[in-house]
Amino acid sequence: GRRPASGDWFDEMRFKNLMTTLLIGLALGMRHGTDPDHLTAIDGLSRIRPRATNGLYFALGHGLVVTMLAVGIGRVVADRAAFMGPWMLILIGFVNLTKLLRKSPQTHVPRTIKRPIVVQPFFLGMLLAAGFETASQFSALILAGETNPWLLGVVFTGGMVLVDGLDRKSTRLNSSH
Repeated sequence: GRRPASGDWFDEMRFKNLMTTLLIGLALGMRHGTDPDHLTAIDGLSRIRPRATNGLYFALGHGLVVTMLAVGIGRVVADRAAFMGPWMLILIGFVNLTKLLRKSPQTHVPRTIKRPIVVQPFFLGMLLAAGFETASQFSALILAGETNPWLLGVVFTGGMVLVDGLDRKSTRLNSSH
């Protein structure tokens, strides 16, 4: 057969490298979605705010901050908000504990409750992204130097959305037994 021109070969290699990097970014996002802070936050939110979209919005907020960090924007904000991440998990745990201790055998009457902003999954995802730098998040930031950080941010977030979105669904299935 005909041997491709050197420019074609180079473009093909760049494309393969890009696809490989993006596949690794997706896998890192999926792996990151199983980190304990994600599981704790989403499961805790599901008890306070039982909605199927908790994991989705949490992952989108988290991915937004990770993408901003990969692009090089938001380091100052993330540094200032970093201390809040662990405290938000403690607050969610405390709210869940008080709900557990207050459980009464009476029929639960739905009522409108004004919830603190911490139980908004998008916002909580943003705070935890600023507060924790796990190995997979750090790896994604390193990979961002090898490819377009916006593109890597999208696939990394996509991996988290897949896993964190399913986390809420599995929580609902497990709690119904």
